[in-house]
Amino acid sequence: MIDGPDGPGSLQDHVPEPGRFADDYTTLDRQMLGTLDYITGQTDRHELNVMTQSDGRPAAIDNGLAFPDGPGDGLRSEFLPAVFDAPLDDHVVDAVRRLSPDTLATIMRRHGCSVAAVDGALARLDEAASGFITGRAWPGRFSRLEDR
Repeated sequence: MIDGPDGPGSLQDHVPEPGRFADDYTTLDRQMLGTLDYITGQTDRHELNVMTQSDGRPAAIDNGLAFPDGPGDGLRSEFLPAVFDAPLDDHVVDAVRRLSPDTLATIMRRHGCSVAAVDGALARLDEAASGFITGRAWPGRFSRLEDR
């Protein structure tokens, strides 16, 4: 976080193109973003919260409802269907395994995340590192945006 003249915020690269529907991205990109949304407990991912980078890959934006304290209304992401009950691509698993649980927990605590949010993210990270996401580390429901 950056403490700017209008309050705290973050600095991000400009992404030139609007988002697309999840199915318009490659399987690998859908799995990468779906895994990210699962680990972070994303509750508001839809096509307006994804931009498209110049190389055609998705860029997740508006992550303000990530890392919830509990299941609430459930996970919502157009990218979740790409990761459930199917083996994750080796590239996804390698990326997940490169993220140290201790580093994730430290960063989350430093930014004020609750113990429940940290514990939930670590459980979902561990599940994703196994290479297969079943939802066992998420106590709530799963939905896509149209299920609202």
